[in-house]
Amino acid sequence: MPEGMRKRETEMKQMIVTCEEFDKIDFVPTLIIGFYQSGVKASYFRHYAELKERFPDVDVIGCSTESNIYDVAPHLDVNGDHLCVYMCLGMNPSACRFEIFDLDEPAAFDAGEGKKYGTVILSSAYSPNVEAVLQTLPRQTGTTAIFGAVASSADPERSKPEIFCNGNFYDHHMLFWLIDQSCYTLDGFSLYHFRPVGFELEVTDARGSTLYMLDNRPALGVLEEMIGELLDGTIEAFNHPFFIAKRQNYDFGGSLPLCSIKCIDREKQSIELYRNVFVKDRLKVGIALSLEEQEERIRQFYEMAAPNSVAILFNCIGIKQNLGMMEHLYLIDIRRHLRMPFIGFHSFGEIGSIHRNSAPLLHNQTMSIAVISEKEGASCD
Repeated sequence: MPEGMRKRETEMKQMIVTCEEFDKIDFVPTLIIGFYQSGVKASYFRHYAELKERFPDVDVIGCSTESNIYDVAPHLDVNGDHLCVYMCLGMNPSACRFEIFDLDEPAAFDAGEGKKYGTVILSSAYSPNVEAVLQTLPRQTGTTAIFGAVASSADPERSKPEIFCNGNFYDHHMLFWLIDQSCYTLDGFSLYHFRPVGFELEVTDARGSTLYMLDNRPALGVLEEMIGELLDGTIEAFNHPFFIAKRQNYDFGGSLPLCSIKCIDREKQSIELYRNVFVKDRLKVGIALSLEEQEERIRQFYEMAAPNSVAILFNCIGIKQNLGMMEHLYLIDIRRHLRMPFIGFHSFGEIGSIHRNSAPLLHNQTMSIAVISEKEGASCD
């Protein structure tokens, strides 16, 4: 074995707990990732202090959520039973590092010669910079294994979504958890339950996240010609997202992100989205797949099953609204077939690749899964 390298002597330890179950933690974790419903921020900080008192060297990261996902039925936090959920991990400390950047600043890393890092990203809000980072990050980290989500809140106007790292809350930042791929494998992908239909629509006037003109006509009028009147209930249920082909990529047969409609302005005939769009981007309206097609796509996740692994699920809040109880059934099925502990949350944007090992994208109305596994016989610096 080369000098400076050492073989791991113990397996990656892991445990999922709620804030009422800290006494069940039977090992010394090196990292805890925890998601908390936005209304219990003060309690989450008290839990953090309790964990640090018991495990002084542990790193604690996480973010706020609209609602949590947990690996015990009913899996969804429907009754407020899982206001805070935690994944405790015993990993080689030298194999993990954390970086925090302001959302308005570029993110740059020095991975080191020959190093490859998988990355879990938690962002406190949507920013065009998040998408810019995803374009450059694979070159910096040496891998397309990049997953994550945008934090959420049940009431964003009163309680801003945040990320958390070692005692501090951040409401305008991105957190990067970089995992040494020589020690651990970070794998996964994203899927959505829609397909693009109809004509391609070219963006001919847009400012920020607001669409004003499609094919040189008022955006709302064009959309309603295709799908009928856009009612408040339709918007709230996220029934008609857009597929976006960026200016430099007009291929609607490839990997494309979904973008949800946030609201409309009938007076201005405009459509506000949950992400920025640009003139010459091209759009197609998405319609839901059949139940059989949705179930078939979910089965792709089962290939991720591996011994001694854990999973983090990032589910769009739009999935919760659009699928209703179907999401509960999907999670039951995922738990049955993945056979690994998981936690997750409902987010305002999901990061992942539609096809494994392809470029990561920022999506809406998407389910992304990140699976962390220990490499057999791995060595770490």
